[in-house]
Amino acid sequence: MQHAMSMIISGAEINGVVYIDPQGDATREQVADADVILGNIDPDMLTACEHLQLLQLQTAGYDDYLAAGTVPADAKLSCSIGAYGQAVSACLPWCCQ
Repeated sequence: MQHAMSMIISGAEINGVVYIDPQGDATREQVADADVILGNIDPDMLTACEHLQLLQLQTAGYDDYLAAGTVPADAKLSCSIGAYGQAVSACLPWCCQ
């Protein structure tokens, strides 16, 4: 499911936020209109971005997005390093018995 919304963040107007559902795909039109993308998008789709400001990945890994020209030069890339550490470590006592 993709969601588009308008919001104001830190005084900068954000017109389009696209949420990439892990089971779904965004269209090139949605990506082209997005100021913010939340979720892991196919890196090849980023060439459609016209004014992307932030790409927030749902995973800790970001290697697929490091190639030159993948993320627009003016956009910020953020990933979820450390976001799942406590949740995973809490499960280890039960998993490793």
